[in-house]
Amino acid sequence: MKYLLLTFALVFTSINSDPENSDLMTEWKVIKIDGLENLVSSPTIRFQKEDSKVGGFAGCNTYFSTYDLSGNTISFGNTGSTRKMCPDMSVENAFLNLLPKIARYEIVKKELYLYDQTDKLLIIAISM
Repeated sequence: MKYLLLTFALVFTSINSDPENSDLMTEWKVIKIDGLENLVSSPTIRFQKEDSKVGGFAGCNTYFSTYDLSGNTISFGNTGSTRKMCPDMSVENAFLNLLPKIARYEIVKKELYLYDQTDKLLIIAISM
């Protein structure tokens, strides 16, 4: 009986886990931001599945937020960050301004593509 329950639990867990969503739960390095030709710094994105939190390096400061995930749709909550000033804030400003516009994601090989509601590509990141 114990074996049967354990088998059921394992099968049920594997049916309800989304392998694509689990691929999202890693750290990503941003390599492209819409509107910027060159990145003078590289933001990072780290998803935490347990508490639906996201955060990382925004280009100058550390940022933090929450996310809501359903299939390949994703939205971010209000974002906070540390408040130091750097000589060039262009990457951080662009990155943080795009986060609330993100509506869906796609993972192709080791690359994360983040799109807005009109399917415009906003951010590309690679798995670290």
